[in-house]
Amino acid sequence: MSVEIGHRPGSILWRALSRRRGRLATGSALIGLHQACEAFVPILIGMIVDHAVATGSLVSLVSWIGLLAGLFLLLTSAYRTGARNLMRAIADEAHALRLEVSAKVLDPRAEVRTGDVLAISATDADNASYLLDYIPRIVGALVATSVAAAGLCLISVPLGLVVLIGTPLVLLALQWTAPRITRRVA
Repeated sequence: MSVEIGHRPGSILWRALSRRRGRLATGSALIGLHQACEAFVPILIGMIVDHAVATGSLVSLVSWIGLLAGLFLLLTSAYRTGARNLMRAIADEAHALRLEVSAKVLDPRAEVRTGDVLAISATDADNASYLLDYIPRIVGALVATSVAAAGLCLISVPLGLVVLIGTPLVLLALQWTAPRITRRVA
């Protein structure tokens, strides 16, 4: 937080993580499930083409399309429920931080200028609570990458390995060259 009210920034983050661990864990798991389903969509479409379209079987096609619809139902439900849990955790944490700031301001022994603290606390509480949003994003990215990598390796081991090894190398190269390109453009 911008105004010192007796807590180190790291302690605020750890308190937020521990206070909201239930909703954060549930929301992160559901966002991970959503990302796994998203990564599985192209794999399932490929299976539909191979097992239903290529065979020309209407019954098989309807069955596979039903499975695809079920996958979309699962990914939509997982996202909605996960996002709802995460937004609730973020809102509850922002509220808890605002209450802590209010308690400090209203303490008769407080040596803070109340106008400054109150003006800044609302924005800072929201910003601090939104740090909780990074956890499910990281979980979702790891799950999606794992499912996509597994799918690629099942389809073609060389292709999967090229993507698994090539993607980090490309990202490192971009990380290394981006500042140089930015300076040149400027």
